Amino acid sequence: MIQEIAASRRLVTQLVASRARVSGARSLAVHPSGRELVALTLDPRGRPSAALVSRRGPGEHGPEWPAWPVHPDAYESEQATVACGPEGDIHLAWLARSGAKGARWLLYTRSEDLGASWTAPTLLHDPRRDGDASEPQLSVDGQGRAHLVWSAARHGETPARVWHAAADPRSAMSAPLALNSRGDARLARASMNHAAAGVTAVAWIDERYLSPRARGGDVVVGVFDEPGAPPREQRLTYSGDAVTASVLVDRGGVLHATWATAGGQVCYAQSTQGGQTWHDGAGAGMALEIQPTRGATPTLGLGLHPFREVIWLVWSVEDAERYSGEPDGGLVFLVSPNTG
Repeated sequence: MIQEIAASRRLVTQLVASRARVSGARSLAVHPSGRELVALTLDPRGRPSAALVSRRGPGEHGPEWPAWPVHPDAYESEQATVACGPEGDIHLAWLARSGAKGARWLLYTRSEDLGASWTAPTLLHDPRRDGDASEPQLSVDGQGRAHLVWSAARHGETPARVWHAAADPRSAMSAPLALNSRGDARLARASMNHAAAGVTAVAWIDERYLSPRARGGDVVVGVFDEPGAPPREQRLTYSGDAVTASVLVDRGGVLHATWATAGGQVCYAQSTQGGQTWHDGAGAGMALEIQPTRGATPTLGLGLHPFREVIWLVWSVEDAERYSGEPDGGLVFLVSPNTG
């Protein structure tokens, strides 16, 4: 089923923050209590920014979103990401600058009381040694182990290294581990297992085989066989035109990967062997081409049906007329009731 989502007609919107410029409000998590949380960075006029977590709470006139400041000392905060563990822990990571021209540092904190208090921010990435951090992404597996991945590159350099750190429940983050030693990749998307499947995977765009004029890279999925050890890499594409990718692990341990090419194609593949081999979901040893048209930024998500798992995929399109008859762009929502 393919459906275009029009926010103005079908989604209910709520104001989370006002009277300030908000950036990085792109990470949403659901607490085991049923409260939704959104991580964002707030830039009040004339004052330093703060990394915040807003939470949905009951109120007389409907939901309220009180903001909980986490790092008000930063000159500028951005790219916040949030995730919740099965026991209710809230994990938050974000980038911060110490000055107007400062490099971006990566910090992490955790709350065990729904945001009322937070651990002291932990510095995970020092830009003076490893370059500016970017695109941090958090996820928590079924055992409550938090995973954080990000990329980093020195100023003026396009290739980057992909980093990973993890924390057991109620524990500090481990020392960062570089996933690609050559420093020639861009982080695409990380997604960890959502139940006790025992599989952790990260996807990135690898540029090591390409010429300087290449329009993209190749999709590489790294699968962690044991905590603290480097991941086992599996290269999914050889065309060199992938620009963004996602990977997800379902409750049965099946890996689902999707990516977009520079030409706007959306592709999908899955692996039932821990990333050793991949197929199109029906057994054919190739990727499934979902959309052959322009304008795609895919994000892969896992829906948990009460009796079965449902995979959904959403991406943006420039030619929405193909789906809805409208000439403008939009979002396409693809649902698979049989996990791909």
